[in-house]
Amino acid sequence: MHHFDEVQRTFLKLAHSMGKPEEVGERAKEVLYRSCLVLRWTAFEAFLHSAIYDLFRSHPHKLAEDSMAKRPSMSYADIISMLEQFTSIEALHAALVEPQIEQSAAEGQSVHGLINLLKSSFAFHDDPYEAWYVLRGQRYETDYNTLLEEIKEVRNTLVHEGGYACKGFFERFPNVPHRDNQIVIDDTYNTKTALVFGSVAYKIAHSVVQRKYHTD
Repeated sequence: MHHFDEVQRTFLKLAHSMGKPEEVGERAKEVLYRSCLVLRWTAFEAFLHSAIYDLFRSHPHKLAEDSMAKRPSMSYADIISMLEQFTSIEALHAALVEPQIEQSAAEGQSVHGLINLLKSSFAFHDDPYEAWYVLRGQRYETDYNTLLEEIKEVRNTLVHEGGYACKGFFERFPNVPHRDNQIVIDDTYNTKTALVFGSVAYKIAHSVVQRKYHTD
């Protein structure tokens, strides 16, 4: 019984140290929304990787084009090594595409570089950046600045700086919610990022499925 009372007092002390219940609840929501944004960015990157793999697997001749000449080159020894390791053409295609993806991601800071690789290699009829979504009954257009500048910088600040923005950040991105000098992801901004990623992913997927791109 004495042990139970001691544990109870400890938990009560910890609970009080966290602040009022409503304040704790708000902070918990902020942490959840931050995590959602970071995970969506990661999931969107994975989606782009998958789209690139599928397109190059369907059109392997694109790897030999002049536009890929600046990409990492392979020696005969590299190719022979691959042939020894892989027992299927699909596995070999994946190994050939991976260096292209890695360099494009590095050059364009991940998502930007991957989308540009899709655009430059397959000449999409419709610009993947130009999508739209509806939030709270109002239609919004997506563009390069919305996806790559604002959300990318918000994500990087959350991951690398704990949400504390550098000088001039909120002047550049006035739509980002904040408290003092720290980003605060609220319900509206959390919903917005989900809709932005979803609309751009749909635009890319629709172009691939409907073959609204050139391979010549």
